[in-house]
Amino acid sequence: MRKQTLRIATALSLFVLLACVSAQAQSSHAQLKASIPFNFQIGRQTLPAGDYTIIFVNPDSNLHMLLIKSDDGRNAKMLPLTAVEARQMQDPGRLVFNRYGADYFLAQVWTPADSTGLTVRRSRAEREMQIGGIKPQQVDVKLLAAK
Repeated sequence: MRKQTLRIATALSLFVLLACVSAQAQSSHAQLKASIPFNFQIGRQTLPAGDYTIIFVNPDSNLHMLLIKSDDGRNAKMLPLTAVEARQMQDPGRLVFNRYGADYFLAQVWTPADSTGLTVRRSRAEREMQIGGIKPQQVDVKLLAAK
């Protein structure tokens, strides 16, 4: 009886420990912060420069969804993303924007300490700029863990 109780207690402790580690790993990429110093476009929407929270919606799903919302609560955009692989670990995390003159388009999201990033589908306006022969310049904005 005593051995059985000890086994159950050990198994339960192990389960709780694994659950805590898993929850911490999931939450580490659940919310990030970025201070974006320029207006930028996602799809048809232009968001103003400012401080933003980036939230991974349902991070356990194969369908990658991202919510980017301004800290003042006035602007938000939810968007689907596609996974991409990097050659090496991305540390720190970053947002990658394609810049065409004065226009910035969100292109990729790289989470800290991860080799898998997420790419944003190009909007019609960005595709038209590419067809016009304009070459984009990549601009990175650092991602920080939300507190």
